[in-house]
Amino acid sequence: MYYVFNIMIIGLVAFIAYWWANQGLFSAILHCLCVIVAGAIALAVWEPLAFAAFVKGSSGFSNYGWGITLVVSFALILFILRVAMDRLAPANVALPNWANLTFGLPVGAVAGVLTLGIFVIGAGFIQSSDSLLGFRGYGRGQRTGNIEPLNQLWLPVHQITDEFYSWLSVTSLSTSRPMRHYYPELHKQMTLVRDSAKDGRAALALAPDAVNIRAAFYCPELNRCAVAVGFNEKAQDYGSQLTLSRSQIRLIGAARRTAKASVTYPDRWRQDTVSGIGYHTFENDKAAYITSVAGRESTDIMIQFPAPAGQRAAFIQIRGTRFAINPREVSEAEYVEATGRLENFDSLMGAGADYAPQDIQNFLEITTKIHNLNVGTNSPLGTMQVTSERFLREGEAHFSRGGERPPRTLAIEGIYQPQGTKVVLLDISQESPASIFGAVAQLVQDDARLALVDSNGRKYSPIGFIHYTADSRIHVKLSPGSYLRTIDEIPSIPRAGGQTLKLVFRVTEGMTIVSFTWGEQIVGHCNLPVR
Repeated sequence: MYYVFNIMIIGLVAFIAYWWANQGLFSAILHCLCVIVAGAIALAVWEPLAFAAFVKGSSGFSNYGWGITLVVSFALILFILRVAMDRLAPANVALPNWANLTFGLPVGAVAGVLTLGIFVIGAGFIQSSDSLLGFRGYGRGQRTGNIEPLNQLWLPVHQITDEFYSWLSVTSLSTSRPMRHYYPELHKQMTLVRDSAKDGRAALALAPDAVNIRAAFYCPELNRCAVAVGFNEKAQDYGSQLTLSRSQIRLIGAARRTAKASVTYPDRWRQDTVSGIGYHTFENDKAAYITSVAGRESTDIMIQFPAPAGQRAAFIQIRGTRFAINPREVSEAEYVEATGRLENFDSLMGAGADYAPQDIQNFLEITTKIHNLNVGTNSPLGTMQVTSERFLREGEAHFSRGGERPPRTLAIEGIYQPQGTKVVLLDISQESPASIFGAVAQLVQDDARLALVDSNGRKYSPIGFIHYTADSRIHVKLSPGSYLRTIDEIPSIPRAGGQTLKLVFRVTEGMTIVSFTWGEQIVGHCNLPVR
């Protein structure tokens, strides 16, 4: 779809250019002026309209509000301007055909680029997935977790549009709150807000009253900033749990005159977890998310950033919503005291080199049962296939956790287990010694294979997973034909803990499982006879 989307963009720009060239140079110029003015007005009223009309929380229609507000306001303003212009100048100016085509084509192309740029930016702020017909723009790198370009449009209409209006906002259309200072790098932000948990389907809207900026600090010696942020229940994804990726948070510098505001992204944070205070880093870990502890209405997070280059930090932007800050300048000792001991972070970042395989014996289980699954064959089963004995064979489904047990003749019995094999479940949650979301992730390649290993050296890849989510649901995926070989095919688990993720394996009966490996790295040891 990525190639199709690029061809569509180029084709539409070419069509708009040719159309207005055929209408005449004068008509093309008038339309281009209408597009420029409509885009400027739409971007000016976009933020207040989005908050007034849609952004009431972090769920429901709010996650479509940003994009819909921009596109609809642009289309409506352009329509009004076109009608007004047609009435003011009903007649065309007669010019030679060669002049209409020679000069009308580039003028029409400008109008086409700006029009499609607004629409692509708007589409980027509509929740769907982490890509827009294959176009991903900017996001977290698979290996480093740093913000970087993932792929780009062949004709970057969104970037051209952003830079055009950004420059106008500090020159001929300057205001007291120019886009260049208050919302820099819009073309990056439109894809960064989509780079969230659940493959981009987590919340991308945030109500202003969902956040309380408690304090902000700047340390000149370390050239770092820290912002203490309180999140209430309105910030949670669908009313269940807060999840924020590195891409969805940024610090904006205070720019002056025509300079563009500097932007930096967080690299470390401190938060409460199930077991106490947790110190975390975004670096070298794409699976790292700021989260709230499941079941808690509010959470306090201390987020750290490199300071904006050459500028004082003026705003923190979270999921597109901007909050003004005025960092207090502190000494290195005060900064360390406020944010937590630096060695906590440094040891975490370097922990991979000292990683030692853990004892995972108590986190393995031989069973076909799915705990807390009370579902009948007459319930919605997604794409899941069920055997005649009511075992889940292959597919994917989301079930409610617990609930009233269905009649025995309809109840799902568990996971299908072919003759000669046993189903083995391995808990790889954050709290488990078999977790693959911590220090061990620094030692392996992205495409490294996950496997249980028996005493004969044979490897067994997972055929699926069972994910107990924060919203009291059970996400089950089984792919016995293709297996789940890499971490990309497995849900990420919040650092705060409180969620459970189990890998599902089918192991030859009679074997003894001795380890769990990720590529060449041994994650954990065990001695489990599969009988």
